Amino acid sequence: MKMSLTRILAEIKILAKSEHQGRIPDLMSNFVGMSIGLGNSQTPHVRTFKNKDQVEKEITSQFKSWEDQMARLTLLKRTLNHANSTTMVTIGSKTMTIAEAVEQKAIMVHKSKMIQKMKNILLQTQTQMDQYQAKWDQTVQASMSNVKVEKGESPDLMANATAAMRETLGSTMKPHLIDPLNLGSLIKRMEEEVNDFLLNVDFALSEINAKTEVEV
Repeated sequence: MKMSLTRILAEIKILAKSEHQGRIPDLMSNFVGMSIGLGNSQTPHVRTFKNKDQVEKEITSQFKSWEDQMARLTLLKRTLNHANSTTMVTIGSKTMTIAEAVEQKAIMVHKSKMIQKMKNILLQTQTQMDQYQAKWDQTVQASMSNVKVEKGESPDLMANATAAMRETLGSTMKPHLIDPLNLGSLIKRMEEEVNDFLLNVDFALSEINAKTEVEV
């Protein structure tokens, strides 16, 4: 029997939900029962059943149904895993297997969180840099207020004194950003990569799952 990957995914979801909820299945409430009396006169404690044989058949039948469901779930998952590892899908400009695309989607979600963390750290550091820069400028201005230019001296004296003061204070007070990753540009490149992938991945997977049929 041939099934599309979309149908396989839907059936797996239903079976996995039943397994997770412990449905053995619907009609079964116990693995064992109880009867009252001896021999052929035994009466099931649950009056829904007429005799002990009926209880036994119900329990074994329902447990067999559950086993069949689990065997079906195993088969579908194995078939899906094989298809995902061999079927190619194109997302944006990149071609990969479905399994790689699913994994890459999870990685992109992780990258999105990392990008936000980078943005926060860069903003915090830049704010701190601006604060230190403002303090440095104030210190330079305060120091220059003590420099006096006498009448008749060169008009460049104040400019030269300011430059010298800035150089002196810069060696101990001026803030400098340590940015070996060129973080602003890195964030931009990563955002473009993540946005492009996430924009296309769901549609591409839905399309390939719908048109790909495999033997089950």
